[in-house]
Amino acid sequence: MRVLFFCSWYPSRVFPTNGDFIQRHAEAVALRHEVVVVHVVTDPALAGGRMEVTEQRRGALRELIAYLPPQRALGKWSAFRAAYRKLAAMAGACELVHVHHVYPALVFGAAYARRRGLPLFVSEHWTGFLTGAWRRWNPVMKALLRRASRQVSC
Repeated sequence: MRVLFFCSWYPSRVFPTNGDFIQRHAEAVALRHEVVVVHVVTDPALAGGRMEVTEQRRGALRELIAYLPPQRALGKWSAFRAAYRKLAAMAGACELVHVHHVYPALVFGAAYARRRGLPLFVSEHWTGFLTGAWRRWNPVMKALLRRASRQVSC
């Protein structure tokens, strides 16, 4: 099976240990399946620059990371959307979409899965979804995540 991981957290040159447990999960899945990880992160060193994409292969695991220059909120959202689309196109066809840490990856991963009629699997690792914390979330973010989560297969 070919699995596409959309990750909000993942080790990168900006945050070398951020989401290292997700990387280990991808490595474990890649022991039996082909896995492509896509991750987008803002890189302050690119201020005023352009997006950079890196690709690394380790056995059946392929990691695609897009580094974006810092931007304001709306520009950042558009840049992340464009970067996730570019990485997903580079990843090629898959049979399952697996999202790790829902924001912002679920929004983009859900759209990708919906457009292609693919099953969507979500793993969340954050305590921010506990009842008390969720109440304090931004209403726009809540609405985006509720909409995207409606299509989760498992």
